[in-house]
Amino acid sequence: MKETTLFNIPVWTKEIPNFNIEMKNRLIPLLDEYPERRIGGEKFLSNRHTRSKDFVEKFFKIISVELKELFANVHVNWSKSKQLRVVDAWSVKYNTGDYQRVHNHSSVGLSGILYIDVPEDAPFLDIIQPWNSWVTDKTEISSVKFKEGGLVVFPSFIQHGTQPNESRQAKRVIAFDMKIV
Repeated sequence: MKETTLFNIPVWTKEIPNFNIEMKNRLIPLLDEYPERRIGGEKFLSNRHTRSKDFVEKFFKIISVELKELFANVHVNWSKSKQLRVVDAWSVKYNTGDYQRVHNHSSVGLSGILYIDVPEDAPFLDIIQPWNSWVTDKTEISSVKFKEGGLVVFPSFIQHGTQPNESRQAKRVIAFDMKIV
């Protein structure tokens, strides 16, 4: 009998070398220019409400080398004229007690998270398998820990979130969405 995998969910990860020395020093002024704030009943602070094309362009300029390297490793059956493009980006800050409810971003494209400030005791990223385990009939959750300078990209339809930040220090990330154009 032969076992075959019918479906898989790709997730790309990368640790950005020299993140604290080079890239973080360029990202912090960008985040200062577009400060996060709490909107409505959200359990985190974000600058997503600004919907600024400038933020997206400035973020992409800073991280373009890493994203182009990542794009080169994304193998999808599409024509050579198609490309991935960052279409949205925003920062999220989790103070003590803050968290992100389970959510997804879209039914198509890719989403990513760049970890800017990550206290040692910060919560992990919870990624939810989109079907129940065939053995236990339970929802499977993969909890992944990233360090500062960690980059993760996954299909936008994947449900994900975080547990409450129990650290006394804030956790800060930049999230972004990419579409095939």
